[in-house]
Amino acid sequence: MKKKNLIYSLLKIYSLVLIVVITSFAIIMSYVSLERNRNEADQSTQQTAGRLATVLSDNEKKISQMAVSLADNQEKVTNLVNYFNLSYSNYLSYSLSQQNVNKDANYIYLPNQLMNFYYSDDKIEAITIELKDYQEILYSNINKKMGEKRRELPDFSNRLTLPKVLTNPNTSQQMGTLYVTFSEEELARIIDNYGTKDELQVFIFSDTMKNLYHSQAYQGNNNLQKQLDKSIAKSSTINFTELKKDYFINESKTSSGIQIVTAISKERVRNNSINGIIFILIGSVLINLFLLYFLYRTFSKYAQQVADIVGSVNQVSSGKMDWRIDTTHKEAELKDISMGINHMLDGVNQYIEDIYKLEIKQQDAHMRALQSQINPHFLYNTLEYIRMYAVSEGAEELADVVYTFATLLRNNTSQEKTTSLKKELEFCEKYVYLYQMRYPGNIAYSFYLDKSLENLVIPKFSIQPLIENYFVHGIDYMRINNVISVKAQVANGKTMILIRDNGKGMSAEKQEELNQSLAKRNSKMGDSIGILNVNERLSSFFGENYQMQIEKSEHNGVMIVISF
Repeated sequence: MKKKNLIYSLLKIYSLVLIVVITSFAIIMSYVSLERNRNEADQSTQQTAGRLATVLSDNEKKISQMAVSLADNQEKVTNLVNYFNLSYSNYLSYSLSQQNVNKDANYIYLPNQLMNFYYSDDKIEAITIELKDYQEILYSNINKKMGEKRRELPDFSNRLTLPKVLTNPNTSQQMGTLYVTFSEEELARIIDNYGTKDELQVFIFSDTMKNLYHSQAYQGNNNLQKQLDKSIAKSSTINFTELKKDYFINESKTSSGIQIVTAISKERVRNNSINGIIFILIGSVLINLFLLYFLYRTFSKYAQQVADIVGSVNQVSSGKMDWRIDTTHKEAELKDISMGINHMLDGVNQYIEDIYKLEIKQQDAHMRALQSQINPHFLYNTLEYIRMYAVSEGAEELADVVYTFATLLRNNTSQEKTTSLKKELEFCEKYVYLYQMRYPGNIAYSFYLDKSLENLVIPKFSIQPLIENYFVHGIDYMRINNVISVKAQVANGKTMILIRDNGKGMSAEKQEELNQSLAKRNSKMGDSIGILNVNERLSSFFGENYQMQIEKSEHNGVMIVISF
């Protein structure tokens, strides 16, 4: 099992700690946000209720002053009653006559009084006067400030209309009711200042628990109104203990008993908080991802350098002694380590090469000792006697075989390390000829040598092992059309030697693996050691311009291409 780098383990631990810390912070912030929203909702209901109570108290004082100015003496009461008793023209005549009789007294004309009320307070939208025992009422608004008589009271539903009883100063009995409708702009402004308009719900009840006003934002959800109506219908009071289970709710009262109820749904606060919490959590996730990406980018370069060093060491341990660590992109101590390892490997390879050469020399000495034990001339003379005897007996074919074998033997026992390309191919042709004699009619061969290459010096036994490899692995002796050819020529300024056959061939995987070994000068690959040894010898002889490659022959066999 492949071991992980320590740097990745440390990065994983650090990342885990980072995620835990940021996530914990996000959870704490979410809780704080939820509590803050709850406190803000509770404070919003308290402040709104208190501010509205102040505004309504001021409005009550204004209504009281208006009621006094309408009926604080008998003359005003009479004037008010005459307005309802008389027609408009008769009332106007009555008012004018009163003005002529009482020149020094204040002139009392009810329509003018109504109009002055509007001018004195721009928040008044409508004024309604209802007297007992009269079917008509007096109604005026900002568009018709002097008013008119009507048969019915206007619709006061969800309009901030405050009532005030009109009392006869002489009898102290109720003579009627004054209704003043105030603008809702100030209420809306207060609600906007102290709470979100879509969340804060405001209800205003009279001293008799009649619903005088509720905020328009509440229209989309009437659950609270139903609960309030149910509580009022049951006990003529509001059960705040029950309502506080689902709402942040507060109340405030004016001196006259008008009750203001402000409420914010806990579910709404919770849902809004959840949206904020989701935003915080998503933000923490994005921060985690950004920091993890930043950490990965920061440490990955170092980790990649460590992994490259470890991978190179593994390559060397698997037998690739020519592998070296690329120090181009290494930094700081990793570059020093890489250079040290490369230097050590160079020393090890040099040591191995020295031992290998020593062993080769020992093998050569041993071979020469064996060769010296048998007099080559004795073998040549014996084979020459056999050849001459075959000629004398008329066995010319046998004589040719013996002659060819003797030539091969003489070449093998010579001490030369190099030879010409012409002699090497002649030697190979004799080698193939012996196989042809062994399997007559089954093997054909062709050798071609460019005249300019006849004297080219190459290592001895450079081509013969490649041809021998065909007879060992590639030939099919059950066929009669086995062909092998060797062609040496000059192409594009390079010497090309092509060894082509129509044998069994090899798989694409085997061919690719063998070509990789040839490119790396690797001589340790199974049953292809003969080809790889030739490749290594030629590479050492011709240098970096040399190349050997295995290709598929056009006759499904193998073609070995040598170029230098």
